[in-house]
Amino acid sequence: MLAGVVFLLAGINGCMSEGVDNEAKLCLDRANRENALFRHAISTVLPADQVLSIDELNGCDSANNGAWLQVRLTPKLGEQDVWKRFQQAGWSADGAVDSDLRKQVGRRIIGVLIAAGREPGMTVEVTADDACWGDDGYSCD
Repeated sequence: MLAGVVFLLAGINGCMSEGVDNEAKLCLDRANRENALFRHAISTVLPADQVLSIDELNGCDSANNGAWLQVRLTPKLGEQDVWKRFQQAGWSADGAVDSDLRKQVGRRIIGVLIAAGREPGMTVEVTADDACWGDDGYSCD
């Protein structure tokens, strides 16, 4: 009897673990696709020779999910230069809620936050500025 209970508990735990693993993989897959979209959205605005680093981040290990990029720029680009580049590429503050500027890319709305970094140079955070990915998961497939 004890062996049966142990086996049953192990089976339940294994199923729960597999479900969590699948959920995490799905989240990471979506985060990778989101970050690829974000990279594409800024590729014409921020030339590679002006980018020091791009960190791809996600919230797949937390309750809020989501994905975003943190882009660190060379000190040559000042804050006004960065704003001007985005605005000339069609990014706008119109309707922006959680971002400084935003632009529709395909069916999605991408937003950017432009700020001075801790190190010399500007930092641009790129994320979705729509409601596709919220606390209840991803809704824009």
